[in-house]
Amino acid sequence: MSSLIQLGYEEKDSWVHKLDPRTKFILFIWASIFNYVFYDIYISLAFLIALIVLTVVGKVAKRILKIISIVLVPFYVLSTLVIALPIGFPYNETPLFSFTIFGFEITFYLEGTAYVAIWTLRLAITMISALLFFLTSNPARITTILLKLRIPYKYIYALLSVFQLIPIMQRRIQVIYQAQVSRGLNVNVGLFKRLKNFLAILIPLTLGSMSDLQLRSIALESRGFSAPVKKTFIIKSDLTKSDYVVLSVMLVFSALFIYWIMTVGLIVFMKGIPYIRPAG
Repeated sequence: MSSLIQLGYEEKDSWVHKLDPRTKFILFIWASIFNYVFYDIYISLAFLIALIVLTVVGKVAKRILKIISIVLVPFYVLSTLVIALPIGFPYNETPLFSFTIFGFEITFYLEGTAYVAIWTLRLAITMISALLFFLTSNPARITTILLKLRIPYKYIYALLSVFQLIPIMQRRIQVIYQAQVSRGLNVNVGLFKRLKNFLAILIPLTLGSMSDLQLRSIALESRGFSAPVKKTFIIKSDLTKSDYVVLSVMLVFSALFIYWIMTVGLIVFMKGIPYIRPAG
């Protein structure tokens, strides 16, 4: 069984990987905020294209697109089936297309369809920017930054260990699954039998995780985890010229967005075709 979603930092030689984690985290917050401020599908598309370009540059596009497709495609389909119908959204006025099934005419409306598209794009932008930070930021660099902010090391470790354990657990599940299949575990069975077979994976996974936790705690204490001494930094994390360029671009666009809000205002909320036009 191959894992559908591969999570975890992977060291690669890319411009995005070399950016400071603070820059990528600010990008995540910045893109999310301004993406939710405007009700404009073209602004959301511009954000989405820019972030996809960054994922390509960062050599993580395949992984990120797989994750968001698994999450957002079902969300978009199910939401459209509910909100684009006459009773699904109070602003539905403009018929988009219709078809007949079992003698009943079903009409999908532009307003509901555009509303779902906007929210799907918003979620995609938030997810991509968050995953871009998560998949391209070295945990050691994040630790250095958090230590410089004088956050207690035990809290930093508790936070980062969660992200580090995700890929470890994925690999362990895959190994256990393959071992059980080689021992005759039948996976082509009904739902209830499959749930019963799930225990054959869950039990060794739980016991193995508890054993690893004990070994990890012993290893940490042997290295002076709780020692009352000043922690040293193996990896330095300082802002570079590339970070200042990215931050400057965000600052310039922030000024443009604020000027747009003060002069043009926000886009009129859900009023037919003008809703999907810039400044409609």
